[in-house]
Amino acid sequence: PGCTIANLGFNGASSTGGGIKLTDDGGTDTAAFGTVITGCHFKNCKGHATDSRLGGGVYWPTAGGAWQVIIAGNRFYNNVGGITLVGTDTSRPKDVIIADNWFGADAATSVDSYIYGAGGSGWQDVTVDNNVFSTVLPSLASGSVLRYLHLTGVASGIVSRNHFASASGTFGATGNAGVVPTTVILTGNYIESGLLART
Repeated sequence: PGCTIANLGFNGASSTGGGIKLTDDGGTDTAAFGTVITGCHFKNCKGHATDSRLGGGVYWPTAGGAWQVIIAGNRFYNNVGGITLVGTDTSRPKDVIIADNWFGADAATSVDSYIYGAGGSGWQDVTVDNNVFSTVLPSLASGSVLRYLHLTGVASGIVSRNHFASASGTFGATGNAGVVPTTVILTGNYIESGLLART
């Protein structure tokens, strides 16, 4: 618990090369709560060749757990999945901060999603703030999510001050660019045409 991972590079170049797995079983064996990941670079990370719901650069496994996680000031490049919550069998992760990161790719065809927080019952009290998504909408062939972010099931949180390299696209409970349920505040975000509005 309370581990800081800083200024490292992770390259998952193989067919299912992962990044950092936040394992916390709620007992004494593994306890990744309070982890801070900062200043790192993630490239080509994935839990599956086309499905970001199964892992990525930073991810929680099916058990969930790992509360009070901060992922800030990192670079995610060419990952099938950037930040992923696979499931919540042990507990729903709470107090998660994803801020000041940069998400990009050679082409949108290498990405399924940049942030997927809809596994299991989703996060609770998540902050997604001041991130840059520099590539157009993900379009990986046979992809499963194909959105910048997908937050179905998230109990509470905020998506604020982010910039998306999209000329259009909708963000909302059924958004084709970002799935953001009404339990999550959506404010102060921008696409190419200007201020992003919930749809």
